Amino acid sequence: MLFQRQLLVRIEAVLLFDYSCRDFRGFPCRVLCCIARLQLFEIHPRQHLTIRSSRTRIVASTGCFSATLAPSRHPAAGRLNSGVRAHMKPAEQRILDDIEQFGCHVTSVFDPDQVDPSFSYSIGLTRTLGVPEVIVVGVRPELGHSLVNLYMDRSRSGESFLPGIPYLGFLSGFPVYFRSVLETHRSSYMLSATWLYGNTDYQALQIVYPTTDGVWPWDLASSDSFRNNQPLLDGVASGP
Repeated sequence: MLFQRQLLVRIEAVLLFDYSCRDFRGFPCRVLCCIARLQLFEIHPRQHLTIRSSRTRIVASTGCFSATLAPSRHPAAGRLNSGVRAHMKPAEQRILDDIEQFGCHVTSVFDPDQVDPSFSYSIGLTRTLGVPEVIVVGVRPELGHSLVNLYMDRSRSGESFLPGIPYLGFLSGFPVYFRSVLETHRSSYMLSATWLYGNTDYQALQIVYPTTDGVWPWDLASSDSFRNNQPLLDGVASGP
């Protein structure tokens, strides 16, 4: 189990649940969830520990299922396995297995105390589809997983996503925007993607969404709590 093994590298971890479920579109999703106490935010697959605070964090790891295609082999992902796979740790192999079978791996991190925002991000889409990785901040893991799936499906069909353009079809009744993710945030948020590529020289996009009242994080009417729950990872406070 991906993050149980990772957490045991440095600290004691307790498995909360391991279950198969379906996302909001009805497609299968397996969630492995561990709880860890001490100073944990996420452990890099190469045993790098990033410390954010001493509060409890929950890390959920899932495979990225395609909504448009049955799980299949991706030649680009297969190239990741040559030469060094036999020497990899189980956590690293799990990431590569998911990329090869499903097209990407998804990591979700969330705070049970609801102090820091949750986030979900893809690992491997640049390798399998040649598109930026994607991250969404401030939504529950199930929704984050589904948004990553939608991004993968639409990218696979040839659609491109550019900053400053509203895109429908991700959330019911509301558009979303895509914004670039700064290298410093790729390094701090997207640890497993950084491990996969060996550095932060990959592109990533953030899916940005409004409140149910249609207020965006950059609007004057936006509350501090909403801005804190969905920080803009391009470092630009204005929009879109």
